[in-house]
Amino acid sequence: ETAKKIVDFLAKEADSIFIGWFGGEPTLNVRVIRYTYEYATKTYPNKRWVMGMTTNGVLLSNKEIIRRLDGVIRSVIFSIDGVEDAHDMHRKFRDGRGSWRYVRDGLINALNWLGAQNVTARLTLTPETVQYMFESVKYLIKLGVRKLFVGIVPELDWDVDTLQTMYNQYQLCGEFILRLIIEKGYRIHFGQARQGFEHLVALRPRGRHSHCGTGRNGVCFDVDGTIWACHRFKGYK
Repeated sequence: ETAKKIVDFLAKEADSIFIGWFGGEPTLNVRVIRYTYEYATKTYPNKRWVMGMTTNGVLLSNKEIIRRLDGVIRSVIFSIDGVEDAHDMHRKFRDGRGSWRYVRDGLINALNWLGAQNVTARLTLTPETVQYMFESVKYLIKLGVRKLFVGIVPELDWDVDTLQTMYNQYQLCGEFILRLIIEKGYRIHFGQARQGFEHLVALRPRGRHSHCGTGRNGVCFDVDGTIWACHRFKGYK
């Protein structure tokens, strides 16, 4: 019922609608994702409905999950922190095992399923894992990833040394990706680099920037249907 109410609300507000499923973990409830898509497209066939999701990727190592999502999910943001040592430092199962091998297999499945143009690998850096950034970017590109975004956990203790390490790692990544583009014709979207280039040469004036569309073109719905201006605001009164 909550999903139906959200779809009904969105259908009144726009003709082209993107629904992005975002944690917890969307693949734990594939039934609701399929139901929402089927209800939306059948009830409002004149609207354009597109769905994507942000996932930790563990269950996408199971091809049965992908089969059930096929035709419903069009794009995926994949939380993978790069090489095994970096990823498993913070992304562990409850029993302490690292999740990297499952996530890597899920990423490979997603690339085969949706194509590289519809899969974004999102690396989250901490002061402990920033040293692996360049190695991780190289590995993911070798794996077939062509869209990458790197974020940090700003609440952690980033001292001068770790910030300098991050600067150096960004330089290595930028030089490496630029060589691939110029010398081998790779089409690689490296989030921050592309945003920076567009801003510098004024291809797309940025104006006010928001990572979640706050006040412009997006809202967040909680599991009970509560509307928030942004997923980052959830829980704030």
